[in-house]
Amino acid sequence: MPDRRIGDKIAGTKLVIYDPETNNKPERSFKKYILPLLSAYAIFIALTFGLGKVSFNEPQTSFVANTYNASESKTLEKLLTDNFDQYYTVSVRCYDSIENRDLKYVSVICFFKESFLNKIGETDQIRNETRSQVYKLFSKELVTGQLQYVYRSGGNMTSWNEPIGITIK
Repeated sequence: MPDRRIGDKIAGTKLVIYDPETNNKPERSFKKYILPLLSAYAIFIALTFGLGKVSFNEPQTSFVANTYNASESKTLEKLLTDNFDQYYTVSVRCYDSIENRDLKYVSVICFFKESFLNKIGETDQIRNETRSQVYKLFSKELVTGQLQYVYRSGGNMTSWNEPIGITIK
């Protein structure tokens, strides 16, 4: 049987048989504790800085907030409501510009009234028609944004996103 395992080598420890008659105490060295403590601290710092740069559920595109276009938002919302009121209610936000690009930003959130998740063909058709209605008002080459579909059932909520127009990374 080997006297040291991998974990023992990393931690700088080894198995010592204790004999109470000789009172053989293992030696203690401050050096044995420095490497594990420094390693743990380095991992903590790396994770702290690494996770600070990760964005969760933040839009990839930054729109310019003061360019909100209420008229276009209401027009698209009315168009989608007129065509899809039996399937979902809709919330629309349109902005005339995004940071560092000459594009409009459109966000459409569709709240399904009943479950279409079991009717995949019908759901796909509604999603394709919704996208084509958006492109009636906005040229695919001049807009970016997302379509978000939301369905609530009891205490559960299901949602999925799809890009609109040009995808910016």
